Amino acid sequence: METDLLSQIHFALLTFLVLLFSQSLLHKRQGLLRFSGYIANYHPVFSRHSYRIAQGLALAEALVLLMSLIPHTTLLGQSGMFALLLIYLSAISYALITGKTAVECGCGDTPLRVSGRLLLRNILLLLSATGLLCLPMQTTGVLSLAASVCAGGLLWVCYQLFEQLIRNSDLQHQLTAKSSSREGL
Repeated sequence: METDLLSQIHFALLTFLVLLFSQSLLHKRQGLLRFSGYIANYHPVFSRHSYRIAQGLALAEALVLLMSLIPHTTLLGQSGMFALLLIYLSAISYALITGKTAVECGCGDTPLRVSGRLLLRNILLLLSATGLLCLPMQTTGVLSLAASVCAGGLLWVCYQLFEQLIRNSDLQHQLTAKSSSREGL
């Protein structure tokens, strides 16, 4: 019974991360040049190779998505998701440590400013991927699998709401900064 519950949590996390990486890949593929510009802003070293890095990250996301859905390669795909989330967390951490908070993360349709909230979001995503790797993946019944997929979809909706809160905060920060600069004139 306990193993079945843990397996359901595993499938819920897998569903959530598959939806997350699918959305991320879609945004990267639709605006690869724009995404490469975000990469170039993180560090001058990246600027010369930013387009190739963007292509590589999009390809890596596509591969880990595909591998995570194929039973024989699912562990490798899930490990790849963890690795990519660790890379993204490292880039955000580096930007924060070096004071580059004006950098856009390039993680979705609407770019987000690098901030503590974004760092927290990525830590939570990395913990989700860690849980995915630690929990058992065993066959489960159709109803249990359906419940897990629904739970994973609900996690993704909650993630979208959290993202919107971060976007709203970024917009409020921009409006406050513009208002302050006008008052100083």
